Amino acid sequence: MDRDPYAAPDSGPPPQALAAAAPAFTPLLLRAMLATIGGLLVGGLLLVAAMVAYSAMGPAQGQPVDDPVLLGFFAVLIGGLPLLLVGAPGYALLVRWGRASVPSVALLGAAPGLMLRALGVPAGLVLMVLGVVVALAAHALFRWQAHRAKGKSA
Repeated sequence: MDRDPYAAPDSGPPPQALAAAAPAFTPLLLRAMLATIGGLLVGGLLLVAAMVAYSAMGPAQGQPVDDPVLLGFFAVLIGGLPLLLVGAPGYALLVRWGRASVPSVALLGAAPGLMLRALGVPAGLVLMVLGVVVALAAHALFRWQAHRAKGKSA
């Protein structure tokens, strides 16, 4: 009668063993945030380049914005907070679970734009493409950073 009848059944290894098997989440989150900031800057620069190229096609095509650099700045400014609060933790979870692949990262990046498009926001398609570009750039930066860190420790 030394076992408590109301105690939870023993179901697997203790939490300490599970924590030792998976990488710590906080360093992953910090690295994911840094990679996300880099990916956001890459995406903002590509958006500016695309808008400048579109504007250079001539007045017959129409000019979507007056200042493409200002548009890129606002895209980085407005998109940065949701990326750091949702995108970076989502990416860190994918890395921790061993599921950070190109398709899963692209889907993570496309999700906000898909949601906005489903709600009827006209810019949802552009935001979906920009989200995929930012997510893939962040994924590449994260992997490059991990590869560099592994080379230094060896």
